[in-house]
Amino acid sequence: MNTIAAFQDTGEQASLLPLNQLVTAPGLLERVWPDARSRPSLRWLRDQQPSIPTTRAGRRVLFCPAHVLAHAGNRLTVLPQHWTRLSCNPVQMLAPDTLIDAAGLIKFLTAEFGLQRSIRWVRQQQIDRTLPYIRWGRKIFFAPTQIRATLQVQ
Repeated sequence: MNTIAAFQDTGEQASLLPLNQLVTAPGLLERVWPDARSRPSLRWLRDQQPSIPTTRAGRRVLFCPAHVLAHAGNRLTVLPQHWTRLSCNPVQMLAPDTLIDAAGLIKFLTAEFGLQRSIRWVRQQQIDRTLPYIRWGRKIFFAPTQIRATLQVQ
């Protein structure tokens, strides 16, 4: 009991606590995509299910959000071109904590850095491979931790 209380008092690690619990598909969508407008549909998740790490309990399919985010960070991330030439990649080492879409990225850039950008700018950065993004099926997502690290280095 004391170790759990000590673990929860450590701020950043407490935010990782719910990511290690097994959840159903709707729970996964809520934890990985906290912004409701950035969140993909349940049908999209079911279509992507063969490529996502899952756990079966009888007929139920459960997901561990931490494993799903690690899978997205390791296998699905498209890195900026100038990072792919480096052997030690700071952006690749950061595991995503949440995922957002292009509209969420614009809100994030405005809140964090005071940058006013458009969807066209985000898509051009994606084409030029100057910002890291996660291509998952036909959808494009961004990890705020990776974006923050990229913009601080530039």
